Amino acid sequence: MIRTLAFLLIKSIKNGSITPIILDKVIKNIEKFGYVNNEVAKNSRHFEVISYGGTVKKIYFFDGVSDTPELFSEIYAANPKFNKIKSIRLNLSAGYNGNRFEKINIDTTIPISLVSSLNIVDEKKAKKVYTSLMNQHLLNIKNNVNVYCNFLVTTRVNVQDYWLEFNTERIKNNTYFNIYQSKEVPEKCDL
Repeated sequence: MIRTLAFLLIKSIKNGSITPIILDKVIKNIEKFGYVNNEVAKNSRHFEVISYGGTVKKIYFFDGVSDTPELFSEIYAANPKFNKIKSIRLNLSAGYNGNRFEKINIDTTIPISLVSSLNIVDEKKAKKVYTSLMNQHLLNIKNNVNVYCNFLVTTRVNVQDYWLEFNTERIKNNTYFNIYQSKEVPEKCDL
């Protein structure tokens, strides 16, 4: 199984017809996928939410085996109440050799729980879209398809005004999975 660095970035851009993403909904969806919101649940899959300033929180995900988190996310909000999330960045990193990441984490549990928080597609469709996009991205990396920048492999699809996007930066081999709301087509950089 291939594993390495991936981030999930969810941007909520103000739009009158879209309900803002709130932290409580994201947490409830993570719990729905089998994680316990309890830092003392050391022997089960759990997560811890830690504040970093007024509008930033991190969620650390533990597998119940190790004391080291297997994943972490950064959540950025428009205000300290966290009732309008601007972005979520999920780090799925593994396999860092001191110079670069060697693998991409292909476990879909946490990314799908976060995508499902948006209410744009059901869980089954979210998994299908995410998996299909991830497989295409892995193929693009293998074939060195750099559509957007020389140092960046990007694979995108639009789902109901949300762009689902994988980016792999080729220097450290960092891979990010981004979701952001936009009616505009993302621009390509000059090659």
